[in-house]
Amino acid sequence: MTRDFKSISEVGDSRNRMSFSATKAGWLKERYEFTASLPSSSGEGFSRQLTIALPAPIEHNTAGEVRGNTIVWDCTKGGSLEVTAVGVVLPTAMRSLAIPGLIVVAIAGGIVLLVRRRPAVKVHCATCGAMRSSNVRFCANCGTADAVSNTEGSGG
Repeated sequence: MTRDFKSISEVGDSRNRMSFSATKAGWLKERYEFTASLPSSSGEGFSRQLTIALPAPIEHNTAGEVRGNTIVWDCTKGGSLEVTAVGVVLPTAMRSLAIPGLIVVAIAGGIVLLVRRRPAVKVHCATCGAMRSSNVRFCANCGTADAVSNTEGSGG
């Protein structure tokens, strides 16, 4: 049986106590704390597992198995669980600007690469007279290295 919820208040009751808090942990850091206190499950053959996914890497836990940002706890026998996770959080104003900002940076970087790239000039090979690009080291016709006499249109 699986039960998804948006607020921790939807799952707690007088026997199953759970809490979640998010607090500032620095300029761009947020600390997330989850606690659960559960009695043992009733009935033979019945097992219970609690899986909690937090929005940051888990730094501390008192029970369960950590899998990335998720903790999986076999709470069949009951007990308590305390989990702390800390992660970087962009302020709301920065979140709305982050993707457009990255797009602008990518476009600007592409423009810089295009502007910095020099177009090849057509030149004549000094050995055989064949046309080739100035950015090619060897003549494709005769194989002479750096055999450049003059540029196209300069009369040679």
